[in-house]
Amino acid sequence: MNRKWFVVINPASNRGSGAKCEPEIRHWLDRQKIDHDVLVTTQSSEALPYVIEKTYSHDVIVAAGGDGTVHEVINGMMQARVKNGKTDDMAALGVLPIGSGNDFVKMINIPVHLQKAFSVLEQKKTMPVDVGQISVDGNHTRFFNNNIGVGFDAYVNYESIKIKHLRGVAIYLTAVLKSLFKYKPPFMRVDIGGEKFNRNILMLTIGNGKCSGGGFYITPNAKIDDGLFDVCAIDAMGKGRMLSSLVKVMKGAHLNVAGVMLRRATEVEIHSEEALPIHADGEVVTLDAHEIKLKIIPSALHVIHGNHIAL
Repeated sequence: MNRKWFVVINPASNRGSGAKCEPEIRHWLDRQKIDHDVLVTTQSSEALPYVIEKTYSHDVIVAAGGDGTVHEVINGMMQARVKNGKTDDMAALGVLPIGSGNDFVKMINIPVHLQKAFSVLEQKKTMPVDVGQISVDGNHTRFFNNNIGVGFDAYVNYESIKIKHLRGVAIYLTAVLKSLFKYKPPFMRVDIGGEKFNRNILMLTIGNGKCSGGGFYITPNAKIDDGLFDVCAIDAMGKGRMLSSLVKVMKGAHLNVAGVMLRRATEVEIHSEEALPIHADGEVVTLDAHEIKLKIIPSALHVIHGNHIAL
């Protein structure tokens, strides 16, 4: 017998457009006769304790929002897993992508069209996916499903939060242009699975998924179920070359560009005397990190996914 579904709706998704989707989501749940609880959030991190509580008592937990909502729900589910100490009998994760970027769903074939997304969730076909874990300066641990950005990428994300009048990739591109004149690449000591290097790094992306920023394929070959991070390190460079390189990054065509290094690993460590900005799945972690440790947790969660769907 199926247990309840728990649905987290973020009405602030996509600069407030998510609120318009709430009646449609509720109507779908009722129409499908799904026994459910719904939480409509009013602030960041509000859903976290509820997800922790319901991860082992509900059949499916649905994140209805953008990548930030998915990030919060996954952190709740993983915290419940750590607390409970077992991996079986956990809820599956479902996603209704009503945010602005919707990068994670590109990896699991969930359409951004809401009615098509409903159809995928109704099928309840699941796959195991990896989850990353990050600790910052020894005392800040969280989980991430898509990627971690350290350096320029994270600073751009910080700038993008201030932009209220745009949507989607336009937000990110505007933030990139603003950040070009503000950000100075720090000197980092990096260890990627035992391969070590020291130099000024523009940005370092640790990807579980392949896409971020609403359409930037920084780690285009990453897979969320292969037990590995894809790591992209881009050396410090002049502004003109940065712009041309970022155009290639959008298309995932930067793999052979000079100053770009791609590796795969299960663990990554980053150290710097200078302040390092970090984002996790598009959420600002800090602007002042100095020691960062990451590891991958293979097949950590089961996620509802679609196959061969026109996205």
